[in-house]
Amino acid sequence: MNKTMMGDDSSYYSIPETREEISNLLFLYSMSGNEDDFNALVDPYTYDNGLITGMMQSISTKETVALVKELENYIDKNITSNLETKISGLAVFFRDMVNLIITSSVISILVSILVIFIISWYFFGAFKWGLLAVIPLSCAVILNFGLMGFFGIKLSHITAILTAIIIGVGVDFAIHYISEFKRNLNKKIPLDRISKHNVDDVGYPILLDVLSNMGFVTLLFSALIPLNYMGGLMVFAMLSTSIGTLTLLASLIEINKEYLKKDN
Repeated sequence: MNKTMMGDDSSYYSIPETREEISNLLFLYSMSGNEDDFNALVDPYTYDNGLITGMMQSISTKETVALVKELENYIDKNITSNLETKISGLAVFFRDMVNLIITSSVISILVSILVIFIISWYFFGAFKWGLLAVIPLSCAVILNFGLMGFFGIKLSHITAILTAIIIGVGVDFAIHYISEFKRNLNKKIPLDRISKHNVDDVGYPILLDVLSNMGFVTLLFSALIPLNYMGGLMVFAMLSTSIGTLTLLASLIEINKEYLKKDN
């Protein structure tokens, strides 16, 4: 409007510097234009609230969070008048949603591990078995976050949800191994051969279960980055939990088999 009123001079393609000039432009336009044209920009008649809309191309979740933070910092440092300025829209929605999902996912992971520990403790009838049951999946979760950091995969709503899935995948292997070990103890199998016997019984089914879930590898060839993350992290989860069960858990049980035999 300013440029048009000034004879289409490009040097006036800017917001007028004074409130009076702006008021004159709005008044002149309201006399000749549609009175509803400003409804999407300001409150009609009162002009108490204004809306500035910014358009941007598609960006990542991380960049969206950073953008909202930069805008808030800019408003805090540069808006010194009595105007109250707020940011809204999809960018703020995505920022809040991501923070909420990540926070809730971390809490759910910790609570899930605790619940699995308590259930395993109750099911196997001893604190020691409950502790052993959560060791492989706890290590898998830690390794998962380490892998994400090593390859530069940021913690987002997608990766946070996938991390929680690891718990459901990994706890099965540990429970199968412990259950078979306790069964072998009841069969009075000699302690010097019980670990080998245990691995022979459950090792093959565990590895077969892992191989049957390798179909997630196909997601690595997807054009969508979130699906790439899903495929890679699910494959890593299956490998880390199964190998952790057959190495870390098996080693701990072998080292402490004399102690574990007590009160069985």
